[in-house]
Amino acid sequence: MAVNSKLIGKQVHHPRFGDGVIEGVRWQDSFVQVRFGTHHTVWLPSEQMRLGKRVEKPLSRKIRKPVKIQSKERPVRQRRMIEAFRHGIVPHSDIEVFTFGRKAELQELEGCFDTVNEQGGCPLIIEGPYGAGKTHFLDYVEALAVKRGYAVAKAALDQWEVAPTRPLRVYRELMASFRFRGGGFREFLTEASRLKLDPPHTFLTPALKKIHKGKADPLLWQWIAGERNPRFYLNEYGSYWKLPVLLTHSTAADIYAFILSGMGWLAKGIGLKGLVLLLDEVEATFRLMNDRDKAFGFLRGLIHVALNTKELTSKEEGERFQLYHSRVRTTPYIYRIPSNILLIIALTPVWSVVYQELKELVKDRVVALSSFTSEDYGQMFEQLAVLYQSAFPNMDFRCDLDHVFHTLINCRDRGIRFFIKASVEALDLLRHHPQQEPSSVLKYE
Repeated sequence: MAVNSKLIGKQVHHPRFGDGVIEGVRWQDSFVQVRFGTHHTVWLPSEQMRLGKRVEKPLSRKIRKPVKIQSKERPVRQRRMIEAFRHGIVPHSDIEVFTFGRKAELQELEGCFDTVNEQGGCPLIIEGPYGAGKTHFLDYVEALAVKRGYAVAKAALDQWEVAPTRPLRVYRELMASFRFRGGGFREFLTEASRLKLDPPHTFLTPALKKIHKGKADPLLWQWIAGERNPRFYLNEYGSYWKLPVLLTHSTAADIYAFILSGMGWLAKGIGLKGLVLLLDEVEATFRLMNDRDKAFGFLRGLIHVALNTKELTSKEEGERFQLYHSRVRTTPYIYRIPSNILLIIALTPVWSVVYQELKELVKDRVVALSSFTSEDYGQMFEQLAVLYQSAFPNMDFRCDLDHVFHTLINCRDRGIRFFIKASVEALDLLRHHPQQEPSSVLKYE
């Protein structure tokens, strides 16, 4: 390793990871260790890097001042939105209004919706560097999918609580976030209980029968939602002994893929267009120390469910596709074809052979979130200024907002969330110190 290399400390740009700083080199500078964002560090070939930051055109227009509003109504909703932005969070109810610079990505998403309608399933990978807005984009997809008539479930993976090495935990997280036009997970199964699954589903059929007969109690809801109930606890409830245990094994991926594919079928049966599964922070899978192969097997299984791989309607075919089966209760991965599932996986791109395999498995249906341009940030800041004026009608923007924006744009390398928080704080300072020059109160570096 060349310790005294002149490359260390240099700023570089990678086409997928974005801007970063070189922290280490090896093998005569042929590989470099680059820090992207605050926490993400990765070794990459030097030939993939370009020295310097990404070059982009400056903002081609000035930031417009919002028109001063005179209203007798109390702007409670706007102030609640400002409080959310103060934490870098975009409220779900306003996610469409505050989504910028995603025209190409949304076109690809529309293509996925069409594929689900025509072929009954579709997988998609969303990749982008830290701070590119992957979580925000998934929130947008969630709101849009519910509006379009889909059921949606979302889970953010990690290395501990919601690790893909424990499929039950991922399933439980998905059920906790489940939503559709009529409510949440319980409302969905209640509406679906009028349906008869043919052939019977090992897990969903007994649950739907009890719900339809009005015999659902807290234990049943906990069981089907993935809450862990030991066998002896189920036995205490007499007739519940017939309910199969939801296994905690790392090899039980087949069980939860089977349940989710059954829910996709139910969604279609009650008049929805399908089930959208959103998995965020999937790069956590690549950091696992134990059972990493089983975690990748779970991801492969979900992708095959979205692809409607016909062979996986049989419980004997999983190993041929590098998938795992629970030997306690072996089930197929897919209940019926089509699964009616749109699977979206979001992650920071990883230099890994396995990741390349996953991309090939989804047939290169990969969307790389582009970094925001100055124009995108300008539109965002203008929208925030308009909202802020609505929240505080008595505020008078006497300063040059174009100057304020160019002060804030210097901190965009810290990510979109930080930019939103910084913008709200800057507007706060201008409201509380209206007589001072912006340069004297704004000192973001």
